[in-house]
Amino acid sequence: MGRKSAIDYLMKSIAAIREHFPYYEIDIKPNQKPFGKHYWVNSLNVGSISGGSQINRVSDIAVAQLDFRLVDGMDAQQLSQILDKCIVGNTHYDIRYETGFVNESRDNPIIKDYKNIVEEIIQQKVGFVRDGRMSNSGLLKDKKGASVILHSYSGGGYHAEDEWVDLRSVAQLCKIQQKFVNNYILNKNSR
Repeated sequence: MGRKSAIDYLMKSIAAIREHFPYYEIDIKPNQKPFGKHYWVNSLNVGSISGGSQINRVSDIAVAQLDFRLVDGMDAQQLSQILDKCIVGNTHYDIRYETGFVNESRDNPIIKDYKNIVEEIIQQKVGFVRDGRMSNSGLLKDKKGASVILHSYSGGGYHAEDEWVDLRSVAQLCKIQQKFVNNYILNKNSR
């Protein structure tokens, strides 16, 4: 019997990992209008897979890029323990980067300015919410020390077949962000 293909080892490894990360989200109440209530859970996206050089040659190398979103307290060390149990053959992995939750102080002047603009445009008071979702913006916070504001449109069913968006909220969000950016540029240039 000949040697095993790196692609076969990789596919078996990904299948074993998928057993631990089967979701993008879970729809808890599918009959609730408009489309049910969606909750974020630990998830895996297989972003890319490559390997092999010819159709009739056993591959020595295969590469996959996997995106894990860890939202319920799991950290990189716990993820590594799962991966160690799942990988087969000579498969190995590298965790390229990790980010935690994005937490900003309510006293951050940039956050306060943004909140004031939101209240001005939507004509009502708003508060702050601790949101359990992960964001790629965590990289900016972790690596560059940037202030991060997570603000989205109104909608539901995120990442699902029945995802929907309130277009009025998208227009409002555009006005808010345009005013915020203009104010920031004017204030920065006046210093």
